[in-house]
Formats: sequence, C-alpha cells, structure tokens
Amino acid sequence: MPFLLKQHDLKPRLNFQFFQPDGITPLNLTTATSVSIVLKMKGGAFIAKRAVTIQTPATGVCYYDWTSGDTDNAGTLQYEFEIIWNDGDPQTVPVDTYLEATITADLG
Repeated sequence: MPFLLKQHDLKPRLNFQFFQPDGITPLNLTTATSVSIVLKMKGGAFIAKRAVTIQTPATGVCYYDWTSGDTDNAGTLQYEFEIIWNDGDPQTVPVDTYLEATITADLG
C-alpha cells in the first residue's frame, strides 16, 4: 500500500524499519555512516536525494521528514533508500522494486 500525502503537505513524516532478507530480523544500522532517500516521480523527473534520520540503529528504525519541494507535484512518487556502510560500500533497499507515495492534488 502506498504512503499517502496531499500536494504540498510535509506531514506525516515517513517512518520505516529495515529488515534482513528474511523479512523478520531487523537490519542493524549501527555500522552505517548514512542513510539517504532517493525520490523520483514515476515516469518523470528526479526530485532529490536527502538524508534520513536513523532513530534506533540497532533495530533499523528510521524516519524522513518531507521538505519543501518534495510534494509539489501530484502523482506517484517512487522512492528507495541507499545505506552507506562504514567500509564505504552502498546498499540499496529495496533491491527488487520501488516504494511508492501517492500525492493527491490539493484544491488550491
């Protein structure tokens, strides 16, 4: 199910948790140097690559606070995460698809 927002809204924040490939065990982010979210409109332009906040590293819990410009266009926003580990290696999540947020047009 996609994350739902109205055009130009910056709340609610996007909360998420990373898991190991088994889908049960949380991904420990203690040795991650950063986590970024990459935002792109489906079939459209790249929007941004922005830092996310790692809330609880041991259990892979993070959040992203939307910023001005992220939700300016109504439509389907595709996103993925890029984790950079302390050895410099990147890991993209998810590996097999994109996550989606639906931005519904506001009434002006």
